Order: sequence, then C-alpha cells, then structure tokens
Amino acid sequence: MALAQWLYDSTKDESYLRRVIRPLESLLVTYKRIVVKDSAVNAVCYGAKLMIPGLLRYEAGIEVGEEVVLMTTKGEAIALAIAQMSTVELTTCDHGVVAKVKRCIMERDTYPRRWGLGPVSLEKKKMIKDGQLDVCTPHSPRFLFRFPYPLSSPTRG
Repeated sequence: MALAQWLYDSTKDESYLRRVIRPLESLLVTYKRIVVKDSAVNAVCYGAKLMIPGLLRYEAGIEVGEEVVLMTTKGEAIALAIAQMSTVELTTCDHGVVAKVKRCIMERDTYPRRWGLGPVSLEKKKMIKDGQLDVCTPHSPRFLFRFPYPLSSPTRG
C-alpha cells in the first residue's frame, strides 16, 4: 500500500493504487442481486424491509432464506438481506415483503427521503392537521370509512 501511494505521489500513476484499493462491491459479486428503486433506498438504509413497490429488478434463482445484496440503480451496495420471496413469487406477486435487511452498508441520507409522500400518508397528515385524527385516541368512524383496511394502533406496534 505504501509503495503504491509513493508511486502515485511521485509519478501520478494510479494503476498500482487502483489494484490495491478496490470498491466494496467487488467483494459482493458472489451474492445474487436485487436492484432497488431510488425512492426506497433511504428507507432501507433506516432499516425498513424491502417491499414489492420498491423492487426494480432481480436476479434469477433467488430462494427463500437466501442471502442477497440490495443494490441501487447505479450499482452501489445498499445492504445484505435475507430473501423472503423466491424468484417465482416475485414475478407473480404484487404486494409483500421481498427481503429483510441483515446488515446495512450504505450511509443513511445518501439518497433523499421519499417515504410518507403517498396519497394515504398525505391524507392522514391532513386529517391530523385538521384535528380529525389523533394518534392517542381511537380512530374516528370517518377515518375508517375512508381507509377500510386495518391499521395498527400505537400501543400494539
């Protein structure tokens, strides 16, 4: 390493330095890859599971329980994860958990935060602002009429 640095300093030849210092992604070539949408990268960095809407592309032959590497569209490694769906399920499913993060590699906030900007989330924020919905009280019938699917309460997690 010291010789490569000296050679770069004296002759500006970086070929030896590039041989010694390699990107982290070169260690992860043996893992199967899942490419994540840019809008889901920061959520995964904060520990969220990768869901179907955040999935862009995936490699063939992924099995349930297999370790995979989550990648950005630019080829940067985001995290190592455990696959929760096989390739066959990924092709047929339109909802669900694709992978659970085992070890995050990328720094948080490298990509912009994009969660909480969907139509349901914006409607909830508007209702909280107008005083129609409170986090500490049970959901109002008006809210349940608009959003008929079950929501987890703050006490149950």
